[in-house]
Amino acid sequence: FYNIYLDKEEGTQKTEKAYEIIEEQLVQLAESSSLLDLRSRGYGYGSNDVILNYNSIGKPFNTTRMQAMCARHEITCQHLRHYPKGDEALTQQSLWDYCRREETSPSRVVVYLHPKGSFHADDGHGASQHEWRQRHTTAVFSRDCIRPPDGRCNACGLMGYHGFQATWGPLYLGNMWSAKCGYVKKLVSPQELATVYKEADRTKPANMTAQLYRFGRFSNAQERFA
Repeated sequence: FYNIYLDKEEGTQKTEKAYEIIEEQLVQLAESSSLLDLRSRGYGYGSNDVILNYNSIGKPFNTTRMQAMCARHEITCQHLRHYPKGDEALTQQSLWDYCRREETSPSRVVVYLHPKGSFHADDGHGASQHEWRQRHTTAVFSRDCIRPPDGRCNACGLMGYHGFQATWGPLYLGNMWSAKCGYVKKLVSPQELATVYKEADRTKPANMTAQLYRFGRFSNAQERFA
């Protein structure tokens, strides 16, 4: 599940950069160890085993161009919906809804990603979004995440270099990950998460202190931080 955001206020140059990042990630998917495994087993690229569902947000999105890029790399892509405004929670909700379907197997592996760096060139602390994005994308599409050796992992993503973080609870900084639907369907709906967090904070024991991240929206699972 791919969340694509194009800023309405940005000019042609930045929009073109976003499309370049999208194609870069499509190449990473097409050349990933997990898809190469499928190909070697005779399923081939573009089979129903691998579908890239995506939402577009903000500036009108060129779905014709997207379909051409997907076809060029033999990937089946499906545009779910365009939203004039919104954030990552919209696509996270699409993923959650998919995993909650009766016909979706609990063992089905889903991936969440986005074209990190299309909005900001760095993370504000000097780190390159380009390298960060490439590392995350490689990790979530790797055979170790899609088909882990022992089959026990219910979520997977990058470790290190702004990857898995447990200081404020288990999360993947950069917000790209893979997970089994059997795990996802047990989680709170992304659209309800901020409300649940606020209620948990409101009703916590009086002698308990919450350790909050320096950004309030991050700690309270608001907007794209769901």
